[in-house]
Amino acid sequence: MFVDIVAKGGNLLLIVNLDGQGALPKIQENRLHDIGRWLKVNGEGIYATRSYKQPAKDSVSYTQSKDGQYIYAIIKEWPGSELHLKDINPVIGSKIKMLGNDLSFKWKNTKDGISIKVPAKLQDIRNRPCEYVWILKIRLTNI
Repeated sequence: MFVDIVAKGGNLLLIVNLDGQGALPKIQENRLHDIGRWLKVNGEGIYATRSYKQPAKDSVSYTQSKDGQYIYAIIKEWPGSELHLKDINPVIGSKIKMLGNDLSFKWKNTKDGISIKVPAKLQDIRNRPCEYVWILKIRLTNI
């Protein structure tokens, strides 16, 4: 829900309710910590971004950098070994990276977008930068 709202240019208001003793219930505290850990890895694709011309397609939402130089593909379901993104045209020679990870992803143009090979190392969940919802950074222009 959070990434879909951001991809459409919105903001998510989180409301927490204190218990009868004025303390934050453990489940709400855990959720806030989970969101904070995720944002520590993926904040670049969320903070100071703008909605992209195509906010979502299938299980991928999109944001773009303020200067329009980068697009962030927010992947809500693990793609396996290959991911296809329609209507995306990176700069030739561009390196596609997952936020929180230094591996470069190999990619190629297709007739309707790009095909991205997900490195074998990331197929093991223990090697991914976070547990769920991963963001790819893709350069669109040469500025």
